[in-house]
Amino acid sequence: MKILEKDLKKLVREADLTELRERGFPVALPSKRIKDLRVGNYGSVDMIFVDRVDGHFNISLFFFKEGKIGLSAFLESIKLRRGMERYLRKRTGAIKERMKIRIYLIGNEVDTSGRFCYLTDIYCDIGFYIYSFDLHGVSFKESRGYYLSDEGF
Repeated sequence: MKILEKDLKKLVREADLTELRERGFPVALPSKRIKDLRVGNYGSVDMIFVDRVDGHFNISLFFFKEGKIGLSAFLESIKLRRGMERYLRKRTGAIKERMKIRIYLIGNEVDTSGRFCYLTDIYCDIGFYIYSFDLHGVSFKESRGYYLSDEGF
């Protein structure tokens, strides 16, 4: 079942973090949740979660898609990741080595028509998550490990 992007954002924005994690949402506990943050002229991040471990900041940028997760959404998220890095450095003097920024793209499926779907197996700072919605609510599942159906060997 599909749900609107704005409704998906609202569900995640208002849900208890522990319950979200139990439903497969990739959030560390405890985390600070920041909603709809504008990153200068780079654009807006749908949601950000920040946690701190041993003096290092883990920053998770979330981008919600109503439909397929595709190349254009990925490229937009890369631009916003760079904007976030620049913003933090300029506003707080944050040192790049003390922060880890991850990108999470969440949609109802991943575009597997090209080579795009292989990114998560090469870059560990990117995660694709598929949402599903049923009588019990929304749940999330990581999507990775793609391969050709006919590998030729």
